[in-house]
Formats: sequence, structure tokens, C-alpha cells
Amino acid sequence: MLSNILFNETIDSELIKEILYDFHRYGPINNCHLETLSYLKKYNIENFKIYEEKLMFLMGLFYKTSEPNTFIEAIYNAYAQTIIEETGHNFTPVQADAYNSIKKYTNFSFSAPTSAGKSFLFQELIKEIEGDIIIVLPSRALLSEYLIKIKKLVSKETLVLQFIEIVNTKKTKNRIFIITPERGEELFKNIDKLNLELILLDEAQISEEGIRGMKFDSLVRRIDKKLNNIKKVFTHPFILNPEAQFQKHNIYNNIESETYNQKLLENIC
Repeated sequence: MLSNILFNETIDSELIKEILYDFHRYGPINNCHLETLSYLKKYNIENFKIYEEKLMFLMGLFYKTSEPNTFIEAIYNAYAQTIIEETGHNFTPVQADAYNSIKKYTNFSFSAPTSAGKSFLFQELIKEIEGDIIIVLPSRALLSEYLIKIKKLVSKETLVLQFIEIVNTKKTKNRIFIITPERGEELFKNIDKLNLELILLDEAQISEEGIRGMKFDSLVRRIDKKLNNIKKVFTHPFILNPEAQFQKHNIYNNIESETYNQKLLENIC
């Protein structure tokens, strides 16, 4: 299919209509469709613009849309407005579903592709939380990246640290601690001094990685034992069984899990 597309100067309208209909029925889960669309846009930029607005609606990328021009776009626009009314955010359907589950359940574990908008979802959650937050990451490299992003996101009244230390309490509204599993011991030394509302355990697939996985598992079990009623979110990329976190650690308190297959982009050379 792609070999023909690369040498065409016009877009096959039947082909793109077929892709759009497939997105309408099943969502953007087909990598072949996404790859085809990527090439269509790259080699037929002007002709592709005719379909781009409708494509944004069908892919649930409502933040990239303007006023609807067709009946099907109007239907999706109504869906987008409903999401804003229910969540208060301009989320995609995947982000909205995950957001509602995080709000509803004490323990939520989900898997989603890297393009699903997890970072934006977390940013909106972090801005809403008034208490303390702990973010557990698998590596120091990722920790440094998070520190930079979150410091830009929150006000000066929110203290962002890579160690769990109780400092500057008079000028601090709340605290966000970004740690690796190795630094988790500090949590339990200061547990009575914290006003914890949320624990994000990002890249939780580290559980399967030898010694590092053992440290992560130990931290998860201690958190569940000591902070059973604190809201916890586990995230994983590209796994089929996010509920395994609960089964492995015998977590039964108000749990839910979900695998999101929707993909929003495809890289091409």
C-alpha cells in the first residue's frame, strides 16, 4: 500500500475514508493506518489538509480542533464538550477515562502507549492536588527530567524535591517528592509529617527487572501496608495485564485497571 502512496501526487480519497471510518468504529489502534496517514501528510501536505480536521475529531485530539464543519464532527464536538463538563479539562477520551478512574478508585493501574498523553494527564492532576505528592520513577535520569518539568508547572509555594525531607515548612503550601525506589526508605522515616494525597508509580514495569525490581516491589508493599487509603496510580507502557501489580502485591483495596490501545502518532523516516 505504501509503495503506491509514495509515488502519488494526489490522495486516494477512498483509502483515507476507509481509515477514517475504521477510526470511528474502533479508535486509532491500527499502526498501519497511522503509518499510512503519516506518509500521506508528508508527501501530500496541501491535499491532506482537507481531511485533517475530521481526523483530529475521530482520533479524540479535541484540543487540536476548531468549530465542527460536518455532522460527524458535530457529534464528536459534543463528546469533547461533555468531557470538559465532567472533568474540567480538555482531555482526549483516553485521558478522561484514566482521570475519572484515578478520581474514583484508591488504586488504579493502567497501560498506555507513550503517545497517549500521560504526561499532560499527570500535570493536570498535580495542579489539582492540595496535599503532598510522591512520584516514584525507575531511574535518576528520568528523575532529573521530571524535576525540571514539575518545577516549571507548579507555583513557588509548592516545594519540589528529589529527597523526602521536611524543610521550609512555613513558606510551603504542599510538597512534591520525586524519588527512585532506592530512596523510598525516607518516606517511612517522615510518614507522620506528611499530608499525602497521591502516589504516582510511573514506569511500574520496573517490577520485572532483577534487583531494581525487588526494591520497587518492596517499596510498593510497604506503601500499601502503611498508606493503604492513600490514592495510588501505577502506569506501564505497552503491557496487557496492568492488573498484575495488584495480584503480585495482594492489593485489594478499591482497585481498578485498564489497558488503553489507542495510539496518536507514528514515526516515519
